[in-house]
This record gives sequence, C-alpha cells and structure tokens, in this order.
Amino acid sequence: MKSELIFQSSPWFIILCLLAGAAYAVLLYQKKSNFSVLQNRLLAVARGLLVALLAFLLINPLLRSNKTTIEKPTVVFAIDNSTSMAQGGQEKLTQLKGELQKLKDDIESKGSSVEIKTFDEEGDNKDINGINFGQKTSDLSGLLANVKNNYEGRNLTDVILVSDGIANAGISPTYGKYNFNIHSIGLGDTTLKKDVKLNAGGAKAIYLDVHSYLHIYMRHVEEMKVTDHFEHKDNFQWKEEDVFTVIKHVIQDANDDIQKFFVDKPDGRYSCYGGMSRYFEGDYYTFHIEKDGRLSTFHKNKK
Repeated sequence: MKSELIFQSSPWFIILCLLAGAAYAVLLYQKKSNFSVLQNRLLAVARGLLVALLAFLLINPLLRSNKTTIEKPTVVFAIDNSTSMAQGGQEKLTQLKGELQKLKDDIESKGSSVEIKTFDEEGDNKDINGINFGQKTSDLSGLLANVKNNYEGRNLTDVILVSDGIANAGISPTYGKYNFNIHSIGLGDTTLKKDVKLNAGGAKAIYLDVHSYLHIYMRHVEEMKVTDHFEHKDNFQWKEEDVFTVIKHVIQDANDDIQKFFVDKPDGRYSCYGGMSRYFEGDYYTFHIEKDGRLSTFHKNKK
C-alpha cells in the first residue's frame, strides 16, 4: 500500500500555520505565571503545536492511499441447468459434466480462475458434478445479464455459455450488449430444418428459411416482438400459428407477378410495397424476395 499527503492549497501555508502557533504561544505565555519556567515553556510549546495543527487542518490536506491487487483473469461457465438439458438421458448428462470438468481444469492450469453461474443461485460456484438440471424456466438473457452485473469491474475475460438454446423466458440473448467474449457450447437437437416453400407453382420457388422466419416472428408478431426498431410498421393482428397461413396466401396471390419479374430480372430483388402492397382480409402487406427466391421481409403496413 502506498500513501501520500495531498494539499488542496500551496504547501507554503504550513509555514504560516507554524508561525501562527508560535505567535499564539508567545503572546499567551510571555507574561509571568504561577508555573515554573520549565512548565511555562512546555505549556507554550504544547499550545503552539495544537494551534498549528488546527490551522493545518483548516487548509484541508488529504491522505490518499493506493492499494494494488492482482486478480487472475476470470472465466465464467454460464450453464443452462433447465430440465430440457436432461432430455438426452442421465448418461449424456454425466458425459457433459465430465467434459466441462476437464475444460475447467485445463483453464485453471493456465492461470485463470473459473466460476460457475446457473439459473438458480444455489448452483453458483458449485462443483460441476453437483449441478441439478431441474429448473423449469430458461432465461438465457437474464443469465448473461446477471453475469454482466455481478462481474462489473472484475477481470472477467470470457463467458462460456452451455445451453441447448431453448428459452421460455426473457428476450433473445442476441439483442443484449456484453463487454466480454461469449463462447457457446451448443447442445440438443442438431437436425437441420428444411426451408418452407410458399408458392404452389412456377419456375422460381419462393421459400422461407429459418433466418427470415425469426426476423418476421420476432419483429412483427405482437406476442413475440422484442424491440421497437420498426415503429413505422404495424404488428400482425394474427396469432403466431396463423401468420404462416397469411404469408402463404399473400405470396401465392402475387405468384404470377413474382414469376414474371424473375424471368425479366433473374438477378433482381422483388419488392412489393407502397401502392403495390398486397391486400388480404382488410390489411395491406409489404414483402421483399431475394434473387434466390428467399422471402427476406414480410410485414403488415401501418394504418
């Protein structure tokens, strides 16, 4: 620890403080008193030092102490301990715990500290083998937000997110901003989902892939909307399960125009908006189709 005295005014004021103490002692004790000469001088010195000290404190000196501590780099295992993680069976779960323990030991052997965070506080910083995968709620964004808040000002370098990606609470972690690196270990079903064809005929197949699906559902379905980024666009009045039916109907209704467009402009981007917007059951819809036939955007026009 290093300490230093800091003056908010010129250090030369210390001399004035000493002079003030000396002057006060001389004026007070120069006359004869009932004390002996030695006692009188001792009292004068004590009174002078006391007055000088009081004057010194009036110039507001500060004592600053600097303490330097070295904290190891910290890596946090953010583990999804919900029940969906255990659907693969106890054998898979035991294997996962073993692999995570090996990874933890390897990181610690390189000089970093490893801490564990789960959905429940009871599982925090426990031994990996003691984690209970029984939580009913999966809030991945909340888990990462807690890590961000709890480790603010700490030497947190990386977070390893262990999850199957299934969340039934909070918002998508994609929309969060974090001041640390996130490495994900994906678990669960890795089966590739097929794209959905939207038109019934024509040389150009119009389809909806997972990226477009997430964009449309997360941005424009009222019960799933997570941001107000598209405030000038309205939300569907339909429920989530009905939106796909609306999309297929609108695309099929415009299919002839779409096919003709791509015959004339095979490398173009088909856009249906403004006065060209398609009508369906009381509302007009805007959408865009990329040159490969992928439906990239689809939303209801704001009234």
